[in-house]
Amino acid sequence: MEGINKEMGERDNLGRPGLKGGEGFTSTPHSVTAEASDPNPNSDLVSSLKDQLTLLEQKGQCPLKDREDDVLRLLPLFIQVSPNSSVGADLNLPLLASQSAEIVVFSIQQKLSEKPAEEARYEVEQFFERKEEVKINNGWLLLRAMSLLSASDSETVRAIIETGLPAALVKCLYLFVALPARKGSVGDDVVQCSFQEVFTQVLLQLCGQQRCVEEMVETQELQCLIIALTSLWDQCSSAWRRQASQVLRAVSAAQAKNTVPALQAKNCVRICIQNLLKIPQHVPGPVLAEVAVSVFSFVKDSYPSSPTLFQEFENNEGYQVLQMIMSRCEEGVTEEDSGPVGELVDLIAALTLCGKAELKVALCVNNPQPPGFKFDPVLTKGSSVKNLTAFRILQSSFLQSENLHTCSQILRAVRNIWSWDKANFFLLEWTLQPLAQMAECVWRKPQPVHAQFFRLLEMVVVELSYIPHEALKKVQAAFKQNTSAPFNVAALGSFHRLSLRGGLFCEVLCDSGMLELLLAELKKHAKVLRKTGMTGDNGQSSDGNCEKLLIANMLKVVAALALKSVKNTVSIRDYGMIPYIKIFLDDKQFRGHTLCLLEQLSVINPEEYMSTTIGALCSSTEAELGLKQDLLQSVLKVLESPNSWNAFRTAGGFNGLLSLLVDMEGALREPPAGVWASLCPNRVRNLILLCFHTIALAVHLHPVNAHFFHTTGHFQKMADALLQLGCFHEGEPEVPVVTDGRGADGEGSDRWRTFYLLADAAENPGVRMPMPLRNCLRLLCFLDQFAMGTLVAMDFPARREETSQLPESMEEHTHPAPEEDFQGRIRSAANSFSSVAGDYRNRLTFEHTILHPGAVCVIMTLLPKIYSPEDKQLSAELQLAVAHHIQALVKSERNRQIMCESGLLLTLLVHCEAILVTNSHPLHLPVVRVFEKLASQSIDHVSLRKFLCLGHPFMCGADNHIPPKQNEEPLTTGPVLNGNGLNVTDNPANHEGKPANRELKHSFSLLNRSVGSGIPQHRTVSLVSMTSPRSFRPHKLSVSPSFVEFDMSDSGYGCLFLPSLATVKGVSADSIPTGGIGYDCRGFPPSAGLTFSCWFLISRFSSACDSHPIRLLTVVRHMSRAEHHFVCLSVGISASDGCLVVSTEEEPFQFLDMMEPETHSPSPLPSTVRFKCAKQLVPAQWHHLVVVLAKDIKKSCNVIAYMNGKMIKTSKMKYIQPFPGRCVSMDPTAVIDVCGIIGTPSLWKQEASLIWRVGPTYLLEEAVAAEAVEVMHSQGTRYLGNFLSVSLEANGVDTITSPIRIVPEERISFGINPAVSTVTTVAEIRDQYNEVDCRLIAKEMGITSRDNSTAVFLARNIAQHLSGTSRTIGAALVGHYGVRKFASSSAADSFLYIGGPTVILSLVAMASDDSSLYAATKVLLSVLSTSPSMEREMNRTHSYKLLAFLLKMKSHLISSRTFQLILSIVGTMELGSGSVYVQNLSAFRDILCDFEVWQKAPDNLDLLVLNHFADILKFSSGDLRNAEIMHGLNVSPKLLFLLNEPTLTFQKTSLISTIIERLLSGYFNTRDICRLGLFLVYTLLPPSLNENTIFSGIVFDVSSQALSQTPARTVWIRNQLLEMLFSLISSDNALPGKTKEEIFFALGPDWFLLFIQSHLHSSTVMLVVKLLTKFLSHPAILTKFREGIPPGTLVENMAEESSATIGKLKAKSWSNEGTSCVCPGFDVLQRLLVSHVSQPEIYGVLAGLLLHNTCPRTPAGQEQLDLDEVLQGVINSVSDGPGLQLCTDAAHILLELVKVIITKPSSGNEASWEMHYPGSVMQFFCLVHSLYPRDPLWVSPDFLNALAATVFPPDTLQDIAPPSSLQNGTVPPEGPPPTRAAHPARKQVCDFIRILLMDSLINVAAKNKLHPFVLLLEVRNPPPPALSVEKAM
Repeated sequence: MEGINKEMGERDNLGRPGLKGGEGFTSTPHSVTAEASDPNPNSDLVSSLKDQLTLLEQKGQCPLKDREDDVLRLLPLFIQVSPNSSVGADLNLPLLASQSAEIVVFSIQQKLSEKPAEEARYEVEQFFERKEEVKINNGWLLLRAMSLLSASDSETVRAIIETGLPAALVKCLYLFVALPARKGSVGDDVVQCSFQEVFTQVLLQLCGQQRCVEEMVETQELQCLIIALTSLWDQCSSAWRRQASQVLRAVSAAQAKNTVPALQAKNCVRICIQNLLKIPQHVPGPVLAEVAVSVFSFVKDSYPSSPTLFQEFENNEGYQVLQMIMSRCEEGVTEEDSGPVGELVDLIAALTLCGKAELKVALCVNNPQPPGFKFDPVLTKGSSVKNLTAFRILQSSFLQSENLHTCSQILRAVRNIWSWDKANFFLLEWTLQPLAQMAECVWRKPQPVHAQFFRLLEMVVVELSYIPHEALKKVQAAFKQNTSAPFNVAALGSFHRLSLRGGLFCEVLCDSGMLELLLAELKKHAKVLRKTGMTGDNGQSSDGNCEKLLIANMLKVVAALALKSVKNTVSIRDYGMIPYIKIFLDDKQFRGHTLCLLEQLSVINPEEYMSTTIGALCSSTEAELGLKQDLLQSVLKVLESPNSWNAFRTAGGFNGLLSLLVDMEGALREPPAGVWASLCPNRVRNLILLCFHTIALAVHLHPVNAHFFHTTGHFQKMADALLQLGCFHEGEPEVPVVTDGRGADGEGSDRWRTFYLLADAAENPGVRMPMPLRNCLRLLCFLDQFAMGTLVAMDFPARREETSQLPESMEEHTHPAPEEDFQGRIRSAANSFSSVAGDYRNRLTFEHTILHPGAVCVIMTLLPKIYSPEDKQLSAELQLAVAHHIQALVKSERNRQIMCESGLLLTLLVHCEAILVTNSHPLHLPVVRVFEKLASQSIDHVSLRKFLCLGHPFMCGADNHIPPKQNEEPLTTGPVLNGNGLNVTDNPANHEGKPANRELKHSFSLLNRSVGSGIPQHRTVSLVSMTSPRSFRPHKLSVSPSFVEFDMSDSGYGCLFLPSLATVKGVSADSIPTGGIGYDCRGFPPSAGLTFSCWFLISRFSSACDSHPIRLLTVVRHMSRAEHHFVCLSVGISASDGCLVVSTEEEPFQFLDMMEPETHSPSPLPSTVRFKCAKQLVPAQWHHLVVVLAKDIKKSCNVIAYMNGKMIKTSKMKYIQPFPGRCVSMDPTAVIDVCGIIGTPSLWKQEASLIWRVGPTYLLEEAVAAEAVEVMHSQGTRYLGNFLSVSLEANGVDTITSPIRIVPEERISFGINPAVSTVTTVAEIRDQYNEVDCRLIAKEMGITSRDNSTAVFLARNIAQHLSGTSRTIGAALVGHYGVRKFASSSAADSFLYIGGPTVILSLVAMASDDSSLYAATKVLLSVLSTSPSMEREMNRTHSYKLLAFLLKMKSHLISSRTFQLILSIVGTMELGSGSVYVQNLSAFRDILCDFEVWQKAPDNLDLLVLNHFADILKFSSGDLRNAEIMHGLNVSPKLLFLLNEPTLTFQKTSLISTIIERLLSGYFNTRDICRLGLFLVYTLLPPSLNENTIFSGIVFDVSSQALSQTPARTVWIRNQLLEMLFSLISSDNALPGKTKEEIFFALGPDWFLLFIQSHLHSSTVMLVVKLLTKFLSHPAILTKFREGIPPGTLVENMAEESSATIGKLKAKSWSNEGTSCVCPGFDVLQRLLVSHVSQPEIYGVLAGLLLHNTCPRTPAGQEQLDLDEVLQGVINSVSDGPGLQLCTDAAHILLELVKVIITKPSSGNEASWEMHYPGSVMQFFCLVHSLYPRDPLWVSPDFLNALAATVFPPDTLQDIAPPSSLQNGTVPPEGPPPTRAAHPARKQVCDFIRILLMDSLINVAAKNKLHPFVLLLEVRNPPPPALSVEKAM
């Protein structure tokens, strides 16, 4: 009621805006001002209204006349307030309502009292009428207030009812209806607009109260009103009749308890029926329908409570009245009249539920029905049909009427009846058969009725799950007669929708012959179309359009029937309809349904569908874009079925689509020309993209198609087709100019955009971009998405939605059900070509894997052609963006390897040659980077040769070029993409006028390189990047082998399957065929054990939630006629803890979820062992695993696991049992097949994040030893062989040793290396090998054994040619996604096929500066580091010598960084990181040891070489290998020869000395010692030259001073070598005593005495004396030296040297002090040392020898040594060990020196050394005596004689002659002896003698021997020593 109130208020406001202010009435002044001034006037109005109601309440006892003015004054304010605020709770509305109603009743009674009916009607009408010209209209005001108050709460309404207002209003209504308006009064329309609706609204709102209805029924006016409607039809106002009808229906619907008695008492129903029967024929049926509904609604509404009125209705011919009215409604009913007719039909439909008894029918279903059909009616709901008479009225009216509105209303009513209760349909259909009767005549009805009828039919089928067969037969009969085309169209549409609902309906249609009928009609129409050749809808009439729509619907139904049943599809094909169906493709209205039909035909024969569709594509004209697009979309739809993938390829789908692209040559040219100028560019672009998308889908979905498309060169054909579209630059590509500051490396201005940003900009119309570049970018986006596999997952232009060309009248009534979206569902329209790049902005940011690398090759083919003269800068930007995008794609190792396999390297060389050649090209750097990244993974020799020949170096330039033959093709190892790229060598201009075979001019020299004739430096740098190792591990581990990768995140499985690993036959099974290759059968398990070896790499471990083990080997075997396969051996790595798991347990080979632990008999040995190796498993690193099972006795074995050559652990476990499962014996006719699996088979499919690779793998039937495992590991990842001839390495140096054999060849089961593989098919395997392996592989791959198209990657068994029993043929790769193989071909190995080391050395020869030489050397290092084969080739060809020669020629270019590379080549670069050995002996010998290479090198590289030698020997101390190597290379003689260089420096000399010392200490040999001694002899000057005199001013401790003169340099070098020799024998790591003896006797004692001659420099003498005494500290040497000196020892030891060396040695004349015979050594030494009595060091050395301390301490920091300090230092350094015996010979020499000084004429200076030295010596003797008083020396006769001779010398002149005179052979003159002063030392000598005498007297007993005292007394003059020496000589 509130809604009505609001609606009336709004309507009133719209009609009269000023009503809210109480227009026409006097209102209080403050209300107006408040409304104008107060922002919220409602609060004031409500307050004012409350006050006035309070006053009115106070006047409640006053007469009505007194209160009327107050009420009328209050009502405008109430009307104004009530629509805008809720006033019911605050105001006293019941008071206002009662007061207002009283006034209305009083006014009505006053108007009606005692007046004629017409006048009374007029008065009342005037009272309520709203008049604009009158200010005060109390009747309208009261009526308006009543409408508002009657809509409020029930209390207010009751107050109104109590006043008698309802009865008064009914009385007025009766007057308005029964009496016409007065003539000349306002028309009905005006009256209606003024108060009619409000008047009716008040009555309707009051009828909401039961009490009001009861009062109204009791009034006589209501009964009269009912009768008046049926009798006074000609006098009634039509407008008031409709209002009265509403009121009567409201009263009827209320059904008060007194309604039926009151109407029955007056016989209202009977009277009304009689009146209606008497109505004339000309009265319109809709008028009668409106009256009948108003009257008979009391019958319908009262039936549930009382059937009295219904019975009265039936007894008084009520149905006859309804039949009469319906018959008048059969014709002439308009849309305006459809409302009353519809109400009448609804009334009759409601009467069908009124009846005495329930209808009962028998279940009569004879025809098939859907499974959901069930008839079990529950007839107690009250909604079932009981009155068939009423329904017959509707049925007969429908059958007779052809009026659109009447038939539509009847069908609507019938649908409602059926929807009230599902049983109603069956109750009526099985009694009256209304649906079948309507179906028989519905074709005569208007077209909208057809659609409504078929919707009714569909409701029965869909909602009731019932198929009305009779009705369908009637429809089919009408369809067959073809009397109404619209009916046929509607029927086919309904059949189509119902066909999609279920298959049973399709069967019913087909069984009824509908399919054959449709096919016959289609064939007839196809013949007509083929004959007329008319397509399209141009110039078609309405009938023609209807006919075309009929054909389209027939095609639609046939397609739906084919979709639901393959049987129907076969029937269509057998009916020969395919040739006729193709005819309908030409018309776009038929095309969609035709293609749907063809798509269903593809289910049974995809080849025929593909050939038909592709043929239609190829035969279409250029302008038929719509046909092509629809055909391509159909192909896309069919490609969703796997059955069509092969058909597409075999039907020539790829060639057809590519030819379609070729036919579109110039389609994207700007501006377009030819036929393309008249076509829409967007449609052309959409077609191009759709064509590409079809190709991409066919390639992406089927690996066979992808392999075919790649290997047959279709990618190159695609590139050629793209180049011809017109958007790419034609002709020679121009070099883009980069003017914005950005380099080719992508650095620079922020305005440069990425590829994706440019792709987005291409789709923005607001961005300025030339159309060719825009089209290029769109095509490149497609190729990028094609390559990454994202194109298939996106939406692309689909077939256009078929729009039926219906006439406007038909389209209005055609409402397809949701199922009719069949065409759109399978071919929905999608994004256009222009939005593809925009959608791609949602791409993922993580790294993608390239799925179709051929598309990337196409992009690089197109790259040079991306150019537009309109915007050169944008062209450059786009080219750089594309190049950098490709560079980003190949960032990952996986993508690089994928692109290497696809041939991108050769594509770059062919199509991007100008970019690679020109260093200044903007694209050079990104393209070169791409090339380098790919080549670092794999590059074959063909590509490497072509890369090196870019720019035509090596005499292959334009002048010396030999043009290739026309029929020559480039050699390729895989699919080669060749196209229109720039190729200078193929330029025809280069071949004009030249002979075919021109002789080469051998005038080119690498060392004298002409301009432009060599390889540029940037290419050499590229070679560095291509060949450099990608890790710091040794090359045997860093170089990736050929491998197979398993990614478990894609499909969860992937493996290498090895069929027929072994075969065990029963004794009677010889005739059974077996697999493998070879003779006999290989047994299993091996009797001696087995060894499994493999290289593997783990890229990513599986996570904890998807634990997936790494299955390295699984051996499965099966016995014929057995149920299960069994796993008998498994080797894997656990995912949970990283343990190596080896198991020999017999487990069924079945699904993982079916694997259950089996109960086994207890065994003392385990069948599974686990070895912890998680710490050794480093991700992304190749590991070598060896598992050895050594067979033991009693079915046990020892398991030993090795990781990377080192043993992990050993254990004992059960060995593999002889038979599978629980079998203990074997059937004689049975066969056991043994297969191997590397990886995860499909049976154990489990998706995980695990990614791992497997490389070379071996299975040996023998338990190898630990040494053999180390050898296997040392061969590295690139080893390709069977370990039958393995070369070893010894001491880190490649040595030529005889190869060893690890295992006999018959014991090798298999060797799998992915490098030795082929791509084949199972059919070829059957032809080449055998049927058994073919079937096993096909079964594992899930294909048939006759398949000849699926590519099979077969890694051949590299041991299949060896002798022995049968072996497996190899390993077949199983898995489509997540598995891939990679054949590694490093650049280093590829060099071997194009010249080997000479090519790399030529780079060195062509080096013109430091950088180029460094780059060339770096290439050599990288190649040698990664290719053992190249290293062997360098040794074989002696290329290191050539390299040394080149380095000599380029010595001025050698820098320190180049030197570091050479050290790396040698293998001694890593010093300080442990023991470093010379790895490359040849390089060390030929380069480092060739000092001529480094003589002229800058940066003191010669010192670096020597320093490096010293470091080598230093860091290998304790290991003799390096020293032995250097000795074998004669490093020592080379170093000695370096000492003769004029430019010798102190640092170099020191280094040479250090090297020789470390070399001798590391690897001692007497030959090096002799050479050193010979060189030292060579440094001696002739005796005629006194070195002390010549070099008197030179201090040899200062190198600069000593090296300033050549003779002085010789002395200094001599001293350095002597110091080195002394350090060698006296250092902490001194040589053993035996070695020292060898040194001493190799040089000979006379060699030492040779350096103590008087003319030699004192520093030399001192060094030799120290050296000699050091040797003499050894007793054996001391004894030999004392006994005698054999002369010429060094000459004898050097007898094997060359004659020139010996000649030089003999040329050195021995001094007179030399000896020619054997004589005591100390005598000669004493005689020689007499000449050096002034050197204090001599005394210290002799004192040390005396005390056997050969390393005495000498004071440091003094220029002139103090002899006392020297001797004291000797005493202090003597150890206190027992048993020390003083050296008598040393004491004799000291006494002799003292005697010489004493007998020498004194200079008289007391501070001179002559005065000081003797006393110091004698004091030293005293101290020694005090330390060792019991030493035999003190009583030795020789010592005592020498001591006495010191103070009592002979008096002859000869005795006191200076030694020099004796040495010179001169005789002093005769004469008296000179007088001599007594020397102070004589007293000290005498004192010492006195001490000895006293000690001897006390402690020495007088015995047989002479007492010391006696000896001293018997002093005699012995012969002079010199004379004795002369006699001896």
